[in-house]
Amino acid sequence: MRIFWFFFFQLFICTLIKPQSSQDYIFDYLNIQIYAQDSSELVLKEVYTLDRSKDALYKKRFMASREEYDEIGRPALHLFYDTEAEMQAKVIHFYPQKGTEKGVFQQKNGAIDSVIYLYNPLNQRLSEFWTWGDNDSRDTIFYRYDQLQRLEALHLNYLGKYKRDTLIYKNQLLDKIVTFNAKDEIQQEIEFFYLDSVLLKATHRNNKRLITEEEFFYYDNLGRIARTISKLYPEQNYSDVSPYRRRENTFYKSGALKKSVSTSFNNKKKKIGYTETRYNPQGRLIYEREVNRSAGIDKTTWMEYNARK
Repeated sequence: MRIFWFFFFQLFICTLIKPQSSQDYIFDYLNIQIYAQDSSELVLKEVYTLDRSKDALYKKRFMASREEYDEIGRPALHLFYDTEAEMQAKVIHFYPQKGTEKGVFQQKNGAIDSVIYLYNPLNQRLSEFWTWGDNDSRDTIFYRYDQLQRLEALHLNYLGKYKRDTLIYKNQLLDKIVTFNAKDEIQQEIEFFYLDSVLLKATHRNNKRLITEEEFFYYDNLGRIARTISKLYPEQNYSDVSPYRRRENTFYKSGALKKSVSTSFNNKKKKIGYTETRYNPQGRLIYEREVNRSAGIDKTTWMEYNARK
């Protein structure tokens, strides 16, 4: 159960903020949102799903979840439903005092899990304390910031394992993200390369310091990331026939991200799948479709919003 709740919040966060500039892309690598709540005029209302995957038993659109808010617009209740409109799980949010948020999670006929989030006066997340009802075990996440209020470290204790993401800045720009294990050994490293302050490339290395991925960023005439090419080296085979991903972004006249399509190709340059995401003018995710024909995956999700009270 813990994996469901732990990563549900990463998926929920994706409906709030998506990268539009080179600096926005930085935190996309960590899959985190360090602020308590966004300040847009819209709040998520309902999420609908249509799963036409090969193994899907129900291949019609249905409401998968619904969100409710308190009188000042904070998340209060998140309900999850099955294809028969039966509630299968719920998340209840409490705000006992300023800078503190508590979430209680329960699947149908399951144990009750909980989490406490703590925030600093700037509304940046300081820590997460998770308690799992099935065995009363605990996991924690701690966030650390430098004097400029930039995230500089993330300490994660999860399933009995520890890791630390350290962010290194150079000339006011993020230079590296380095992941360490409990023995302080490097497990992964992402290094960013710039021209002046424009992000051009990101290189991923594993614990053996071998390159596993290279990302190249291309911009439109307004300085927005219009395309990303990611070359993948799963076998450390550094050749022009390696598998790769291509991400294409389009924008509204206002400059907000409108659509992003990430397409995967094999080492024979044959298309194997894609993920398409669409956003409203306020920057909220409204549509996502994932297709991988060889794996039999074809899943579509829609998000609907209400005006914030």
